[in-house]
Parts: sequence; C-alpha cells; structure tokens
Amino acid sequence: MESEQWSLPALVPAILAVENAADLTADWFATLKSQAAQLKPLSETVEKEHAALQIRKNLQRDVRQALQRIKTATDDGKRIEFIIKRGEAIKKVLHDERIRHANDTLRAISGDFAKLYAKIHEGENIETIQLYLHPSKKSSAQFDGTLFGKEEASPVAYLSESHLDTLGLCLFLALEKRENPGNTILFLDDAIASVDEAHMERLYQLLLDEAAHFHHVIISSHYQPLRFKFRWGILTQRKVEFLELGPWSLEAGLSLMKGPDSEIAFLRRYIATADDAATIAAKSGLVLERILDFLTGIYQCRLPRNPGAEQRWTLDHYKGGLKGEKNLMTTLRCEHLDDSGHVSETVALAPLLEDIFSRLQVRNAIGCHFKELAGHFTEMAEALALGNATLALVESLCDEKDTLPDRRKDGCSWHNRGETITRRLYPLLKPE
Repeated sequence: MESEQWSLPALVPAILAVENAADLTADWFATLKSQAAQLKPLSETVEKEHAALQIRKNLQRDVRQALQRIKTATDDGKRIEFIIKRGEAIKKVLHDERIRHANDTLRAISGDFAKLYAKIHEGENIETIQLYLHPSKKSSAQFDGTLFGKEEASPVAYLSESHLDTLGLCLFLALEKRENPGNTILFLDDAIASVDEAHMERLYQLLLDEAAHFHHVIISSHYQPLRFKFRWGILTQRKVEFLELGPWSLEAGLSLMKGPDSEIAFLRRYIATADDAATIAAKSGLVLERILDFLTGIYQCRLPRNPGAEQRWTLDHYKGGLKGEKNLMTTLRCEHLDDSGHVSETVALAPLLEDIFSRLQVRNAIGCHFKELAGHFTEMAEALALGNATLALVESLCDEKDTLPDRRKDGCSWHNRGETITRRLYPLLKPE
C-alpha cells in the first residue's frame, strides 16, 4: 500500500513546549486552554481525514464482498451449466423414450383399432389404418392407411364427420383397453348420437361387446331414436340398465325416471291389472303392428302403396300381405331352444295369426275409434282375449328380452341376437 503524507495545520506553542512530564504544570494547562481555539483547524482536518478513511474502509469491505459474490456466482454458474447439460440430456432421453413408447403403443393397438372401426363401417373399402405420432406437432397422433384403394391416405380428406367421430371413439376404446380395463369405469357422453341412423345400431352393439372388457360402461345421450329402439326391442337390453332423467328444477334438482320399458312389457302390465279395456286393445294393436310389419318385411310381402305418400299400413293391410303370399302362413314356425342348444318346442304361427286376425275389429272398436258395436259385447273380456293372443304370438317369436329374431347369419333361419340362440324362425325365405 502506498504511504500517504498528510498536511496538518501548525500546533499551538503550548503543545510544542512540552518535552517532559514535569512540564505539564497548572500554568501549562492554563496556557493550553487559552490557546485551544487555535486547534480547531487541526480538529477539523483530523475529523475530515477520519471520515475519508472510514469511507475507504467501507469501500474496501464492499469490494471484498462483491469479489466473493462473483466467485460464488461463478461457481454456481458452472454448477448450473452442468445441471442444464445433464437436464437436456435427460430430456432427450425422455423425449425419445416417450415417442418410442407412444409409437409402440399406437402400433400395438392399430390392429384392434382397425377391427373396432370395421365393425361399425363394415365393407366400406378401408383396408388398413396406421397410427403414429406426428413428427413435428406436439401431442398429435397421425392416421393414414389404405382408404378406398389409395395408399397413405388421410382419413380427414376422405371420411365424413360421423366417420371421424367413430374413428376417434375406436382409438379411445383401443387405448383404454390397454390400461387395466377391468378396473376402469368408462364414461361416454353422446357417443351414440355422433353417428347417423344407419350406423347407430352397429355402434351400440360394438359398445355392448366391448363393455365386457371394462368394470362399468356409462353412456349418456339425449338421442331420442335410441330411446325408441329400446321401447320396441330393436336394441337389445341384455346386461344393460336404461335410466331416464325426468324434469328438473332449481328447487328439486335432477329427477330420475324409470327407463323405457318395451311396449310388450307395458302390455303385460295392462293385462295383469285389467283396468282399462281401451288401453289393452290399443297397446295390443301397437305391438301387433310392430310384429306384423317385421314379418311382412323379412318375407317381402306385397302391401298397398300410394306413390309420393308416406306408407301407413293398417293391421288389415298386414293381414292381407301375409295371407296373400301362397304357402307362407302354413310354413311359418318358430323353434325354441334350451340352454344346451336343443330344440325344446316348435310353434306353428298360422293358428296364432288366424286367432289374432279374427279379433282385429275388437282393436278398432275398443282401442281406436268410437263404435256402437262395442256396446254389444263385453269390452274387457274381448280386450283381454286380444291382448293374450298378442302375447302368445310375442312369446312364440321373441326371446326372453322381447327381441324379434332379425338375424340370419346361419343361412337357414332367422334367429335372435346375442351369443345364445333361443329362437329360430322358419322359413328363411318365403316359398315361391
């Protein structure tokens, strides 16, 4: 450190005159006191230098602290730089592993995914579907495959919105089936309503089949055709509980209604209570219209047509259609099969149909129109007879879920849906 020379004011004579301790007498102190005012410049100089030294001391302390902080920050920077490099290396490993895992998963479910989609859109020229992560877009799965004979075609360019909806649903189902599905509660909101009428039944059947893989499957929908098909047994209710929400209010909140019973279940209930003949006759007519429409449809019976108008056939029209086909009525029969698949009973349908045809005017007189004819017989007895005749036809044709035999996969008969065949309706085609 460089030495410094301070320039100090001159001292007073009293201070300069002292050489020994013996010189510090009372007279000396009195003289010093009288000369003390002359020491003020010295005092000011000393105080000034003292303040300057204090500032310098503080500056040195700040510099030392700054140097220490720089040293510490340098060490921290090196450590952070090392951590960043390690983190980037780990990030790359995780990124590559995530892409590998995602692509492996997508490849693994591609087969199941394509099978699910083919069940809904059978025979629509979609040969293969490939799934993989998009190389640049974040969290984006890519679809392509052979569509309508074009290789590496994008579904977005060729498929309709409902097809894309079912495509996404099939992907969702295929993914969920890989992640412990037995302990999964699957919730689907309006999955049925996202497709058109032609594919609704196949999508519903797909969900019913896939439900076996999951703990529970819950489907919410406001799609009214779905409710209608449940009422008429067009959609199977096997292992399905149908719940319907009723009116709600701010005071009471949501209300729960019983799901829609089939019209046949309503008819059984009305017959059991025997409260109103008109209700029994009217409900019997509705059920008969459904069954006879089914029979005349699968056997392509001739029914009257009015060009350009909606076809509204009556029970008499259906009666004429069935009886007008030569040899059809006499060959109609339905086999009942037990749990082991053996025929337990064969029911000829002609006697049942003839019994119903003889009572059709009862339905019109009691359940549809005001007719004085109704006053000439016992309404309740006739209504119950019509209702029981209708139920006899139902039980001869329908399975335990009141579902008509509208499948013909065995190539020799019409049979009920599901894994267990309990009804076989013959003949497969009307006799020529």
